[in-house]
Amino acid sequence: MLRAAITHRSVLPFRYAVDDRTVRIRLKAACGDLTGCTLLYGDKFQWSRRQKVQMRVIASDGLHDYWQADVVPEDRRLCYAFYLESGKEGLWFTEKGFFVTHAEETHPLDYFEFPFLHHTERIDPPA
Repeated sequence: MLRAAITHRSVLPFRYAVDDRTVRIRLKAACGDLTGCTLLYGDKFQWSRRQKVQMRVIASDGLHDYWQADVVPEDRRLCYAFYLESGKEGLWFTEKGFFVTHAEETHPLDYFEFPFLHHTERIDPPA
């Protein structure tokens, strides 16, 4: 797994509101490097209700693959981390970096975050 090519920041264009309830999350990785990417997400104040969703490749430019998933946070608060797979290797990717082992039951203090999804966060370009 080429860690140097894996990119995500908790800002545009990697994370944004699609509508008043949905958040789109993207991850960039080296082309063909990852065999799977799982998004672990939930409300940091109700972490026991966390969920997982498989991300999918939505585009590739020959250098990078772009993985994406849409999630609907129940209470409009969102913390999330990525589980990256490349062959037999698996890594957690959080705001603090890469980890081989990661206890998802622990409090998500080191996860990426969207503090609150407000309608003003939605991109609404003119028609």
